[in-house]
Amino acid sequence: FSRVGECVAFSAGVVLMGAISAMIGATAVALELPRGAQIGVEHWLNWMISDVGAVLLLTPLLLLLNGRQRLLSQMRQHFPEFCIAVFITLVMISYLVGDTHSGNTGAAFLILVPLLWLAVRFSLAVAYPIFVGTIGIITAMSLSGYGPFSLNGQVGSQFLFAQMSLGFSISILLLGGAATEQRAAEMALRELNGELE
Repeated sequence: FSRVGECVAFSAGVVLMGAISAMIGATAVALELPRGAQIGVEHWLNWMISDVGAVLLLTPLLLLLNGRQRLLSQMRQHFPEFCIAVFITLVMISYLVGDTHSGNTGAAFLILVPLLWLAVRFSLAVAYPIFVGTIGIITAMSLSGYGPFSLNGQVGSQFLFAQMSLGFSISILLLGGAATEQRAAEMALRELNGELE
């Protein structure tokens, strides 16, 4: 995930995989239905978005955790900034989880601000595990009846979180990939300037 092109190709591949997986699943379910019954397009779409959201949430996390040493050195080097971003993320989570009765789900998009900043300032290896933890906490709390997403019911909340995982994952991956690509280009330019001197 060190280049924007890699992030785009990965995301497109995951969406294609989700569409194929949902088509196979919907076909298998349709073959088991009684004659004349149909499976709707909305079921296929729900299935696809759920598959894509899950793969986009977990696969980058597992791949990014491979380079832990670089991650720890970045966190130590910019520890105050890291703590501030994590604190802001925790405040946003507590706001979302504590706001049970208003139904104001628009604030969920504000959770992206500190996560995108972490992806740009540090790297995807720092931002993505925090993002996965954030989505996990909000999902668990909403399914337990806390936060504005609990008003949708469990099925509606799960589909909403699949959509959030899909959109937020792609945003963080693309911005983090662009920032990583820029840092690599700056480093290469510095090395070339050092060789010329």
